[in-house]
Amino acid sequence: MKVDVIECAVTFEAFLKNDAQVILDKDAKRRKGEDVDFWHFFDKFRDILSRITDFLSRVDSRYSKLSKIHSHLGAGQWMNFGGREPFKEVIQDLKTEYQVHKSDLTSRLSTLYDDEKERLNEAFHSLKEECFWSSVANCAVLLESRLLKILTESNAEFLKTKNGQLRFSFGELVDIYLDNKNEFKNCIPDRHDYVLKLLNKYRIFSVHAKQVIIDQNEADALFNLTLSFIFDPKCVVTKRKGSKKK
Repeated sequence: MKVDVIECAVTFEAFLKNDAQVILDKDAKRRKGEDVDFWHFFDKFRDILSRITDFLSRVDSRYSKLSKIHSHLGAGQWMNFGGREPFKEVIQDLKTEYQVHKSDLTSRLSTLYDDEKERLNEAFHSLKEECFWSSVANCAVLLESRLLKILTESNAEFLKTKNGQLRFSFGELVDIYLDNKNEFKNCIPDRHDYVLKLLNKYRIFSVHAKQVIIDQNEADALFNLTLSFIFDPKCVVTKRKGSKKK
């Protein structure tokens, strides 16, 4: 199941409103004895919300309350659904909590360029589908894109001394930055050195994915560190007016 994590921040309310009403309508028909796909729709609704709230809690721990509220929906037909009123309460609580963070979320996600959005979506989808090497590879490409933007903005002339076409592999960019921090005015907080090194190392491992195993914990950690990097205000590259968002 694929969820557009970039659009989820701006469509969350509409999803809760429209799909929640469909669930209530299907429940009403079910109670009348009509044959409707209530549980199938309910399970899908709950799973999509689970992915959205999981992603948002990774972006910022302040949003983790959304995941806790979502858990009140239960685990489907093998647990007590609780009825219409408790369901309505959960949906309302989600809407209310989302309003607290809506502006901040929209602002954060708007800093991403189009190529970054695509890679972030693929990285999260791969992670949830347990395609861990694919998730890591997409995280590496995402950071490669952001790192090049940051270093070009900081000191394009110095980069050109390394390659006039500004074409580098991720490993080359990482080495250039870490070996020449002063040239780039230490523009990236030191705490992010680790994710640059780790993702570069795991990117190399991914070429030999059959020989090196990566588990859920490692993939989760690398994805979360990637989010920490790209949403750090000091690592955001401002989009210039008139420029293509790539």
